[in-house]
Amino acid sequence: MLDNGRMLGMSERQLTRMSTGRRRCRGCFPRCTPRSAFAVVGAVVGEYLGSAAGLGYLIQQAEGVFDVGAVFAGMFVLSAFVILIDVGVTLVERRLLVCGRMLRRGGASL
Repeated sequence: MLDNGRMLGMSERQLTRMSTGRRRCRGCFPRCTPRSAFAVVGAVVGEYLGSAAGLGYLIQQAEGVFDVGAVFAGMFVLSAFVILIDVGVTLVERRLLVCGRMLRRGGASL
């Protein structure tokens, strides 16, 4: 791949951007997507175990008075927040990896 780029007259900067930049992005984002969701869930569990405010605290208080509706509402809010973070990370991933998709299609040069 690098030899083909050199043959086409790419500079060293373009070769570096084409080869290492794509590899870094491809290796980073598949790991970021689940980690972001687990980070939010971990924060809520930490709040649940020992805090005086936050979503975990509200869920814990609702459990203490057997308010099933409030517990499910807290879980729903948590799930919605995790889904929004996952969508956000996916959109950022698509935006940053657009150069890699263009190069594979052969439609654009850097």
